[in-house]
Amino acid sequence: MPPAPIEKPIDAAIAMLDARIAPATVDAAVDAAPADATIDAGRAETRRCRAPTCWLEGAGCVTPTTEGAGVGGTGPTPCSSCSSKGICIDGGGRRCVAPWTPIDTPTGPRAISELHTGDLVFSIEDGRRVTVPIGRISTTSTLDHHAIELVLDDGTRRLISPGHPMADHRDVASLVAGERIGPRTIVSATLVRYPHAATYDILPVSGSGAYFSGGIPLGSTLR
Repeated sequence: MPPAPIEKPIDAAIAMLDARIAPATVDAAVDAAPADATIDAGRAETRRCRAPTCWLEGAGCVTPTTEGAGVGGTGPTPCSSCSSKGICIDGGGRRCVAPWTPIDTPTGPRAISELHTGDLVFSIEDGRRVTVPIGRISTTSTLDHHAIELVLDDGTRRLISPGHPMADHRDVASLVAGERIGPRTIVSATLVRYPHAATYDILPVSGSGAYFSGGIPLGSTLR
């Protein structure tokens, strides 16, 4: 039985996420398992596959590919690469953020799912923070998606697809504990099952297309 989650100063949505996913428990199980062993940790079932394949739910051990509509050209979810834990990271444009992600605006933080085209947000232009309208918004349905859960030094969290870019063009999947992103330091970066029905992204009307979440500069996949 997985250990009870530790209470943290986070909002109700993240608390619910913690109750449904136990990433540390799953990571430990995957590390300890022999090759080709199946691990069942509630909803977070995964499997260790032999390189160069990795685990895709509903398909088993598959070879990553970016061609066609899915793995090997078939299926609903492309597997574009393997995570460090041997889980398929899906492509197909699902490289965005969770609906509750706070976005910095002139009137205070707002959940990205509540924003509309024309709303004002902070962005970056010629190295300066500027206020600009949103030019485009994207909502993408997800299926068997995994995301990186970033725990930050102020107790807050972000849930972002591995391929989503930071404002400096690094992928979120490349981030590690101890790194600074904007004003915050990363405490942990863990691949977890994405529990929401869709991911969200915006494109501010600026040269960079960047936006901020709690001071953290994020890039946009819509450029």
